[in-house]
Amino acid sequence: SVVLISFGLDTATAAREALPGNTVLLLVEFVPDYPAGAWRAELREGADFQPRELPGEIDGLLALLRQRGLDGIDASFAQPAALPRRLHEAGLDCAVWTVNTPEGALDAVERGCQILTTDRPEALAEALAAAGIEHRPRGPQVP
Repeated sequence: SVVLISFGLDTATAAREALPGNTVLLLVEFVPDYPAGAWRAELREGADFQPRELPGEIDGLLALLRQRGLDGIDASFAQPAALPRRLHEAGLDCAVWTVNTPEGALDAVERGCQILTTDRPEALAEALAAAGIEHRPRGPQVP
């Protein structure tokens, strides 16, 4: 079993249908909308991979995940503070990308993200272990 991630909504949905035994996460970027004091959730869609803004911030995202049968999201490191809690309450996985520092890993775990997408798995595993946080590798491990 592997964790599959994709910015493409159609690709993630196709992966869910083709590989039902694997975890499928939608990559989502959260962009701050400073004038509105809110976040915009963006994903990619269609053959030309066009950006699509999700309405309703977290609520719109949760509705889309349910509709497509996806297991959760792999979100940009900058994200609404309530996101991990809301995903957990909905029974969905919360991953975060790209976490390459021990400080970032500890921050993400403290916020409630249970999956870290990283280019530095060994360094993060050491930092988590030193902090007393259990580390269970998921997905592909590249030597």
